[in-house]
Amino acid sequence: METAVSVGSQFWGGVWALSAYGTGRLLVGGDFDGISGVRQDWYAQFTGSLSGPAGDVTAPSRPTGLDATSLGAKRVDLSWSASEDDDAVAGYRIFRNGTQIATSEISRYSDTSVSASKTYSYYVVAVDFSGNPSSSSDTHTITTPAANATLTFVATEDSYVASVPRAATSAAQRR
Repeated sequence: METAVSVGSQFWGGVWALSAYGTGRLLVGGDFDGISGVRQDWYAQFTGSLSGPAGDVTAPSRPTGLDATSLGAKRVDLSWSASEDDDAVAGYRIFRNGTQIATSEISRYSDTSVSASKTYSYYVVAVDFSGNPSSSSDTHTITTPAANATLTFVATEDSYVASVPRAATSAAQRR
């Protein structure tokens, strides 16, 4: 199919194509001519089942280095090392106490559905675009602090907190 689109002084045209590659990929492509005098070739690639089983049967590598940090009574931040795959990692499934609670496209997640003074166990599974799951990461167990707990943070670099006397703050607010 021949297409041409003109917007202002820009002209885009080209033949878009659909092509099956192997048994598990669909390529969509074409070109844009005349954008600042430079030819622009673009294509998109989709992986999945075109007919029959998908060609990709290799699972991503297992996520490693799962770490969990409780940031108060109602939040746990998770992070881990990214997995690798022969094609690409589509995302991660996050499990809490054995039940999937979320997905993430990046190697971190914040769980804001936790409660104070509770113990949670997390693990992560990587998934590629063909739906192949990795082995699960190691499990990380963490207990959230009490709702009124005092948290202590240790500075890892030189830092300071600027303070403004209360009287100065009140005067600034009255202006």
